[in-house]
Amino acid sequence: MTVTSVDGWTERVCDCCGQPSGDRGLVGACDVLVQRALEVLGKRLCRSDRSRFRRLGSWPFARAYLLWTPTDRQVDASLPPTWEAVPQIVADHAGPHVDPRQVTLVLDRYTRDLIRGRRGHTAGELRLWIDAWLD
Repeated sequence: MTVTSVDGWTERVCDCCGQPSGDRGLVGACDVLVQRALEVLGKRLCRSDRSRFRRLGSWPFARAYLLWTPTDRQVDASLPPTWEAVPQIVADHAGPHVDPRQVTLVLDRYTRDLIRGRRGHTAGELRLWIDAWLD
């Protein structure tokens, strides 16, 4: 497979037929899953101390972890339920060569790394993680 740039995205293309590999849809769907996992975590963080709702203000719940450090227990309770959708996402948006368990592992590690490092999520960084771990 070769790599070409399409609309600012790096996309893999088959050497023999020139067709896109389809991972662009996978990254987009995984982006939504990460946003959802961070939102669930943010709601847990705010529910633990009601005054946090006011302090969060107009920020989305998905960014609450940037203000307050969650406990391991809060993270462990928030992330796994979101990853339950990964097998269907992979079936709909990736080729048969992509293992849903591997995608789940990548998403979990990526999201936990964001939380530990208190860094904001971007689709570009997620794409780098997916490309690095799924190759």
